[in-house]
Amino acid sequence: MSTIAREEPWRCDTHGLFEDTGKWVDRLRKSSHACCESPSAPALLGAIRIDSDVPVSIKVLPVIRVETPLNHQGCIEATGPGGGRVDLAAEQLEAGNYIFRWTTSRGRTGTGPGFRTWVPLSSPLTVTLVQTNLATQETISVSSAICASDTTPPVVEIRKPLTGETFADGNIPLVVRVSDRVDKSISRYKAFVGYESTLPLNDKGLSHTRLPPSRAVDGGTKVMIRVEAQDAHGNLGQAETWVTIAR
Repeated sequence: MSTIAREEPWRCDTHGLFEDTGKWVDRLRKSSHACCESPSAPALLGAIRIDSDVPVSIKVLPVIRVETPLNHQGCIEATGPGGGRVDLAAEQLEAGNYIFRWTTSRGRTGTGPGFRTWVPLSSPLTVTLVQTNLATQETISVSSAICASDTTPPVVEIRKPLTGETFADGNIPLVVRVSDRVDKSISRYKAFVGYESTLPLNDKGLSHTRLPPSRAVDGGTKVMIRVEAQDAHGNLGQAETWVTIAR
């Protein structure tokens, strides 16, 4: 807006408009209307319209696509005590010739449209993708936080007794194995056979013991044995079997 040197006060207003033609703005259209007024002079009115044939430069950001399936917590599933690996891909919706560089908050780097890295179980990992357009040398970066969590319950196996076995009046042999890909410190499990018992596991996740059947069962009665174990992240694994008590 220009300034006009006059003694009378002037008031000038300008209005502009940008229009798009669809999903992206690809042409510049500008309409300007000016109205300058003074108490002692006729109003000055003017209008100008610009229709540009030059495409407007639009920055289309790349997308970090997570190729590894996510669990119900929105994280990759941990595959070991330290976390899990994630596969990432750079996605660009605009045609062109690009190079991609990757960095993580833990110092890992890589180049190319694909990237694999380790995500710790303890805290989210920030991944940054830097895209360079080889034609214009324009650089754009985007970042994403990726987490790993443990939602898989322990694997609980009842190795003895087998379903359908019959035992005379007396104790039932019970062999249990508990394993977990993430939590390697599960040291106890619970057994239910008409009552509840908490029993220890050895350093290999095994337990060998004998359980008396449920109190006051009649001969020929089927008894369900259920065992369960919980890991450090609250995931509960269980198994069950049925045996017959003969008296």
